[in-house]
Amino acid sequence: MLGKIIRSIGLVLKKNLGRDDKKHVPVNFETIETWPLEVVLTGKGYINDIECEGNIFIRRDQVFPNDNAVSGNLREALKSKIINTRMLRDPFAQPRSSKYSELLNHFVENAKIPDTWRYAGLYYAGYSLEQHQYILPSWIWTNGIIVQYLADSGRLEAALDLASRLLEQQLSCGGWVVRYDYKDLQTGVSPVVAPNDSAHCADHGMLSAYTLSGDTKYLAAAEKCANWIMTEGNIDGLILHGYNVMKNRWDTEFNIVDIGFSAGLFCSLYKLTDNRDYLDFAGRFLSRYIEVFYSGNGIFATSMRGNIPFGKGIFARGHAWALQGMIPYYELTSDYAIGKCIDDTVDFLLKRQHRNGGWLYNLRSDPVGWFSGYDNKGIPVIAASLARWKKSRPEKGREIDDAVRSAINWCRRHTRKSPPGRGGVFACNFEGAIVHSPNTEVAFVYSNCYLLGLMRKYDWDYDL
Repeated sequence: MLGKIIRSIGLVLKKNLGRDDKKHVPVNFETIETWPLEVVLTGKGYINDIECEGNIFIRRDQVFPNDNAVSGNLREALKSKIINTRMLRDPFAQPRSSKYSELLNHFVENAKIPDTWRYAGLYYAGYSLEQHQYILPSWIWTNGIIVQYLADSGRLEAALDLASRLLEQQLSCGGWVVRYDYKDLQTGVSPVVAPNDSAHCADHGMLSAYTLSGDTKYLAAAEKCANWIMTEGNIDGLILHGYNVMKNRWDTEFNIVDIGFSAGLFCSLYKLTDNRDYLDFAGRFLSRYIEVFYSGNGIFATSMRGNIPFGKGIFARGHAWALQGMIPYYELTSDYAIGKCIDDTVDFLLKRQHRNGGWLYNLRSDPVGWFSGYDNKGIPVIAASLARWKKSRPEKGREIDDAVRSAINWCRRHTRKSPPGRGGVFACNFEGAIVHSPNTEVAFVYSNCYLLGLMRKYDWDYDL
């Protein structure tokens, strides 16, 4: 309760200072029965990444059921044809679960995009409690961890079907258009081909499918992605933030701590192929990554402009992404410097875990951190990273186990047991839906996958 009061005060102050962000208004097509949809548009406009002008016909396989980004003039033209608010049906109206794991899985399963729509068979990235609907269908990189989750939970056919659909979206270069960014909705969305998110997709998606099936097309896809990153997606070993499709250029000025998990792909490929080039690249990348992002005492900068720290935030989930790259490399090499960095990062996270089991979105120990809200998306990822490090530091086993159990209990308390958003782990934080709708309650599907994997690892489940 105290946290919500502090959060509310912070939002009021932000609004009064004129710093409240304009929210993305989604357009939904689920109620349309007749396709293609004819629209007469005045001037130029856009729907997602498609430019429109004049008399147009919109096909069903060009749009998503929910959360389409549409220009104002096209939204006006569609007003009489669609219901542009919440979904009419609640996808959560199903029998009550008896186990916590069933509830979490329910949220994952209902995130699947139905047939005949764009990206059919892939999964939405999250769910907006404010909008009562799944959101971010373009964030396809999160499907990688869903492939791994399905495989680990014994749903082999479903895992391979998803991996196959994901493989169909791979570009000839080896990367994926992993997401749309909503930086300027006046001019349209920005499709981004990001090396780090593509690496995550390849590592957890393609390589999970290869391990499961032995089909070398998945291994080839992962290697194609890795080779693209090694030849085009880095500068002096530091993996780039992304390639902007609309501007037809790499973003070389700005970077984020999230790129750290990219090393995981190269470590996985080294284990599968014994090709030393992959491990050597991971080592060079991590050395440069730590040089640029690490400020000591277990703290990584959130973002960089021109290799200079940008902003003063301490992004909780970003530290888990750093660990997800460093830990696999240490497991293969026992590199002392990497191990010391991991130890310090783990100790920092253990010290900053709240007594309720959660981690704030911003780990600064001042009002900025208090106002940031809890990183509900990242808490399972942080806990999973800590649990993995326990294998290399068994002497910290009890402390880590206590932290993991406390984190899972935090998630249990913040999981919705009834619609809307049944099975999602929600909290209101500054980030919201990442690229739109800040300061709202949003749950992410990949968080449930990490959480379910963690519970399986510890053989923990709970009655509801």
